[in-house]
Amino acid sequence: LAECWGNIEYGHTDWGQTTVSPNVSYTQISVGGYHTCGIRADTSLAECWGNNEYGQSIVSPNVQYTQISAGSGHTCGIRA
Repeated sequence: LAECWGNIEYGHTDWGQTTVSPNVSYTQISVGGYHTCGIRADTSLAECWGNNEYGQSIVSPNVQYTQISAGSGHTCGIRA
């Protein structure tokens, strides 16, 4: 399970230590400037949360990824 802590201003973490998605395991997590993305272990689908000012937290539905990288205002992934 993924855990994040720190500033909740943009919704990518919570004050104190917090489980991001209960009962969801991730194979990879990447933290951008104000958003976070992860690849689910059970489906290889990406999930992102936090700031979405530039569309960086919008994930293509039903697309599996092997790697993901969250930047300042963008996210990149390698499709499976």
